[in-house]
This record gives sequence, C-alpha cells and structure tokens, in this order.
Amino acid sequence: MHDQILHRLRQDHRNIEPLLCILNRQFQRLAFEAADYELVERILIYLADYPDRYHHPFEELLMERLRVRRPEASETLITIHEHHVQLASEGVRLQQMLHDIIVGTPVSRELLRARGQGYVSLYRQHFRDEECSLFPRLAEALTPADWLQVTTTFQWCLNPLFDDTSTGVYRDLRDRIELELRTPLPAAGTGYCPHCAEG
Repeated sequence: MHDQILHRLRQDHRNIEPLLCILNRQFQRLAFEAADYELVERILIYLADYPDRYHHPFEELLMERLRVRRPEASETLITIHEHHVQLASEGVRLQQMLHDIIVGTPVSRELLRARGQGYVSLYRQHFRDEECSLFPRLAEALTPADWLQVTTTFQWCLNPLFDDTSTGVYRDLRDRIELELRTPLPAAGTGYCPHCAEG
C-alpha cells in the first residue's frame, strides 16, 4: 500500500512543477515588464485549493505517525511542517498582492518578484526535502496498520487540475497553462513536464 501512496505524493510534486515553471517565468518577467497577473493569481488559488487543503494535510498525518515510530526524525518533521505553514501563508500574501494589482492598487513589482521567486524556491526546496528525507523514512518506518489508518481517516479528493473530467475554472486554468507551456499538461497518472525538461 505504501508504494502507491508515496507514488501519488510524488506524482503531485511532478504535476505541480510545470506550474512552478510558469510562476517563475512570470515573476522573472517583472524585472522588465508586467506579468500575466491573472494567470499567476489563478495558479496561486489552485495551489491554495489543492496542495494546501489536501496534499500537505495528508502528509501531516503521515508525519504524525512517523513522529511516533521514529522520534529521532523530529528535526526533519519540524522542517517539513514549517514549509507547509510558510507555503500556505506566503501563497495567501502573494494572492493579496496580485488582487491589489488587478484592482489597481499600487504594488512594487520588485517586491512581488522577490516574494514570488522566494515562494517558488521554497516549494522546490520543500519537494527535495520530502523526497530525500521524509518519504524514505515513511517507507521504512510506518507499518501497514499506520498506512491503513491514515488513508482511511483522510478524506482525499482528485486533483482537480489533473483530473481529465474537470470542467469550469480548472478546465479553463488547464487550457491557459497548456497555452503558456505550448504543450499539453500531463494526463492523470503521468508526471512529465516537457517545458522543464527543455532546460
């Protein structure tokens, strides 16, 4: 069971990476010109809606079980937890800055660029820390009963951006992202980012 769960968590990471590529590109543009503020805001809303409400809380439940099984992992667990808190709060802060720009409130482009690039960097560091330090420990330390308890107590949902049946705002966002990348996003169950692979 744990193989499938960790595969899903890694899949989420791979699915989010193309969005981070777009955010980074848009924040870099701010050094010279205006970014596509609406697109950036919509990606940030998605990141608050799915990873902050489902992906990260699920990891927190796994971390609670790991804390019981491996108390010596507490430093890693504290770091990952702090990342979750920082990503959520910084995402909200960036959304507010984007909203202010869209409604015409003056916001420093340099400040937005710095905060935005810091957010993308934190996300990528967070993924590296989880995949190198957290996931191997979860695989090694948690028992089948731990995995079963966590998966049966957590109410998960399909990732709306990578669900082929999504409609409305997430279908529109997927179309915008594919237009920006000039290639289709991965279908559900895959995790290749052609845009990222170019660099």
